[in-house]
Amino acid sequence: QSAYIPLVFGKGEAFQFDWGEDVVDLDGVATKLQIAHVRLCYSRMSFVMAFPRQSLEMIMDAHIQAHNFCGGLCGRGIYDNLKTVVSEIGIGKERTYNQRFLALASHYLFEPMACTPASGNEKGQVERQVGSVRTRLFTPRLHFKTLDELNAHLAEQCRILAINRQHPEFSDKTIWEIFQEEKPFLRRQEQDFAGYVSDTRRATRTCLVQHERNYYSLPCEYAGKSVEIRAYAKEIHIAAHGVVLAQHKRLFGKEEYSCTVEHYIPLLERKPGALRNGRPFSDDTLWPAFGALRESLLRFSD
Repeated sequence: QSAYIPLVFGKGEAFQFDWGEDVVDLDGVATKLQIAHVRLCYSRMSFVMAFPRQSLEMIMDAHIQAHNFCGGLCGRGIYDNLKTVVSEIGIGKERTYNQRFLALASHYLFEPMACTPASGNEKGQVERQVGSVRTRLFTPRLHFKTLDELNAHLAEQCRILAINRQHPEFSDKTIWEIFQEEKPFLRRQEQDFAGYVSDTRRATRTCLVQHERNYYSLPCEYAGKSVEIRAYAKEIHIAAHGVVLAQHKRLFGKEEYSCTVEHYIPLLERKPGALRNGRPFSDDTLWPAFGALRESLLRFSD
């Protein structure tokens, strides 16, 4: 059998991160979600958040939200050798980290440390948390309308668990009480990190840019031009020359469209007939505001 040395941590010294996976009913559909787990090693305070996938922007958002939930982060973060975080595994503890992730770590003033392969004891706290949280928070299966509602519930349950559970080392105190002692030692930033992944794409002549098989509109004057796509966990921002041109709620399906009517209004003077079948104008809920404009333009286009 393998043998390990027990670990001990000081206040604000380290947190551990890991992913789990659970199924939740979202709006009546059984949905497999990736569960980000953060655990402060001294106080055992836990933070849990659900995401559609394990991509880099999701990991960054998990750290941002954990920072805000806990009131700061520790001086060191302990991880598996996640491909989204670790670009290359060297000899011993030598690692090459993703540059965008290093920018996040620099912003929140923590040092990332990847475990030795096959040495789960180095982040055993959070690995045990993945199993215990599945039992305590995801069994029986949860039912929520939206992912945001689910995550609000998970954050509140983390607080309730901490308030009601005895700390494993300080048996006369709860996890919540020890967490209050650790909070002054956490490293806090007043401003959130801009947790996006950037890519450059050329907009189509129909004023759209593609990201992960979905399409997002931008102002028509940028049709055919190269723009920057900033993919956040929940949003897509489209920018040019450092200026954000458009913001959309992120889509996670296939061949879905997010079109903003205002991006196409200048084109209607030349192409009023597009009101009939144009994708941006296909939502009937728009027409209480645009009804008079639509009737006028269609009358002149016939």
